[in-house]
Amino acid sequence: MTLFKKISKRRIISFILAMSLIFTVFAIPMPTGADTLSELENQYKELEKERTQIQENYQDTINQKQDKEEYSSMLEQQISSTMQQLDILIFRIEVLDNDIAALEKEIAEKEKEIDECYELYKDRVRAIYMSGQTGMLEFLLDSNSLGDFYDRFMMAKSVSEHDNEMMDQLKNDKEELEAKKQQIEQNRADISRSKTEQEAKSAELDRLYEENNQIIAQLMQNEEYALKERQRKDQEMAEVNAEIEKAYEEIERQKQEEANQSGGILVYPEDNGNNGSDNIFNVVDPESGRTEVIINGAVSSKGFQWPCPELSLITSGYKPSDRGYAHNGIDIAGAGAYGTPIVATRSGTVSLVADHGDKSYGKFVMIDHGYIDGKHYVTLYGHCSKLYVSEGQKVQQGQQIAAVGSTGDSTGPHCHFEVRVDGKFTNPISYF
Repeated sequence: MTLFKKISKRRIISFILAMSLIFTVFAIPMPTGADTLSELENQYKELEKERTQIQENYQDTINQKQDKEEYSSMLEQQISSTMQQLDILIFRIEVLDNDIAALEKEIAEKEKEIDECYELYKDRVRAIYMSGQTGMLEFLLDSNSLGDFYDRFMMAKSVSEHDNEMMDQLKNDKEELEAKKQQIEQNRADISRSKTEQEAKSAELDRLYEENNQIIAQLMQNEEYALKERQRKDQEMAEVNAEIEKAYEEIERQKQEEANQSGGILVYPEDNGNNGSDNIFNVVDPESGRTEVIINGAVSSKGFQWPCPELSLITSGYKPSDRGYAHNGIDIAGAGAYGTPIVATRSGTVSLVADHGDKSYGKFVMIDHGYIDGKHYVTLYGHCSKLYVSEGQKVQQGQQIAAVGSTGDSTGPHCHFEVRVDGKFTNPISYF
């Protein structure tokens, strides 16, 4: 028997097939957000130091409570720091949620790659078995020439090295997957801790506002102080109303142009259906005493959806100007209100996005809902902590447009909600 035997065609094809199944590429991006989380943690700690410093600087005022204006100023600084901490916690939770989603996607992709690689490896082993080669020596001895023997030897060496690399890669990938899964669990624990801190800070914010409002109420008993405050507020509101009126006039101008071009009055499509959950709660109008039953996420018979899905307390109702000091909308609040979502009560186009800092409505949004039954509807959402839309943007009913805050001239976290019909203020509660 000669050293070199002629190998069958079937065995050659099977072995070549086995060799072709060994190549695969592994690549996976590292999770992002670690730097952001570290930066947020540092900012949060700095704000905590700032709060402590404020208390130390005003300790005599806190103990005596004699200079009420100074004491109110200290409380407002504490309120500002607390709101910034809440913003950080809310953003931190968002970053962690996004990291979890990214990690889960990476894990799913990597598990798929590992499964595919493992199947390729099994196919190669199966192909070798089908070729009839039960051992490396037999494979080499089946060579039909010295050159064939050398080629087989080099191929076997390459396959052996690649097999080792493949197994090492599979092992490393499994370890990487476990690390990512542990990171997800750590993120979830961090989210739970952040939410606990958020609840505590929200309660603290409510307490600070309550105390400050009591101090301001005492200050308002001083006629000179009260007159000065009323004049300040009237001036600020006049500036904001001028901006709103300008935006409203622009809306009317654009609508008239569109109506002229289309040969008639434009009408926005009616909103209907249930876009949210089925939570049911009662809303009491403090002015009329009337109770409205709100199905959260549902659309009322008049086509409106409640703008604050997580809140149901009206702290200040609609007051027409003929009752003295007017309140052109309703204030929607509740425990832990800060940072909760504000949604578009109807579909429409964002006509104004403004930020007046600590004056009037602070950060607010106006939405043009077009003509409905021949009347022009515009809504306003004020005192927001964050704004998620831009002017000219189309929004859908129930879409989040902002987050509840306490910007502007505010006595605590809430959403000031207005409904204008043909440019005139109306009682928002009547649409639910």
